[in-house]
Amino acid sequence: MQDTSMIPTFIVNLFKETLPEEQPEIFESKIPVEGHEGAYYFGRFHPSGKVLVVREDGSVPFFEEVEPVVERVLQYESLKKSNDLLYVLLTGEQEMYQSLVQMLEEIKNHYEEHMDLFPKEEFQRVTQTSHVLFVQQGDLEKANEELNQLASNMYRNHEITPSNLMKLKALHISVAQLFQKQILTYNKTTQDERVVVEYLYRHTPIWKFNWRGVLRDLKSVQKQIATGLSKELLEDSTVTHLFSKGASLSQEEKEAVMDQVVNHKTEVVMELMKELEHDLNQV
Repeated sequence: MQDTSMIPTFIVNLFKETLPEEQPEIFESKIPVEGHEGAYYFGRFHPSGKVLVVREDGSVPFFEEVEPVVERVLQYESLKKSNDLLYVLLTGEQEMYQSLVQMLEEIKNHYEEHMDLFPKEEFQRVTQTSHVLFVQQGDLEKANEELNQLASNMYRNHEITPSNLMKLKALHISVAQLFQKQILTYNKTTQDERVVVEYLYRHTPIWKFNWRGVLRDLKSVQKQIATGLSKELLEDSTVTHLFSKGASLSQEEKEAVMDQVVNHKTEVVMELMKELEHDLNQV
C-alpha cells in the first residue's frame, strides 16, 4: 500500500466518506477499475448522481487503491495539453514528440487491459497521427535548418543575388507548407480526441474533483515539453512585453497572458502562411 502521508487530508477523505443509506447504482457495463483480487466499479449514487469508484460490495476504496488509474488519466490530460501547444506554436524537438507517442501507447495499453469499453479505434487514430506528426516534425526541422543556413550564408558572404533570393523564397514557402501540413494532419483527429476525452470524463471519477495538486510531478517528458515551450516563448518579444509586470501578475492574469500569447502566435503563423501561399501562386 502506498504512503499517503503527503496527500492532503481532505483528498484522502474523499475516499473515506460515509456512504449514503442507499447503495450506489453500478454501471450496467460493469467497467472494472484496476484493483487487487476483488473487482472495482465506477458507481453512481442515486439520487445525487455523484460518481465514485466503489468496490463490488458498494464500499468506497482508499485513494491509493485507485491512484494508478488517476495518474494515467492525468498523464494523458497534461501531455495532450502540452502537445496541443506544441502544434499551435509550431515548436518542439523530436525527442518530445517521440516521448508523447510512447506515452500515448502506454496509456492505450493500460486502458485496453482494464476497461473493455475503451474507444480503441479513436485512440489508435490519435496515436497514428502523433506518429505522423513526429515524422513531419523531422522534415520541418530539416527545412528550417536549410533555410537558416542559406540566409546566414547570403548575409555573411554578401551573396544576396536574385537566384539566392528565389531559393530563399522557395524555402520559406516550403516551411510554411510543412507548418500547414502539420496543422491539417492534427485537425483530422480532433473528433477522435474529443471521443477519448469524453470517455475519460464519463468513466473516470478524477474529473469530478480537483486532485492535480496531490499527485507527484509527472514524467520528465512533460518537464522537457514545458522547458522547450518556456524557452521558445521567452525569446518572443510579444511575450517579453506581456510579462513585463513579472511577479505582480496573479495566476489568473498569467493564464490570460498565456492565452494572448497562443492567440498571437497562431495569428502570426496563419498570416505568414496566407502571404506565402499567395507568393506560391505567383511562381
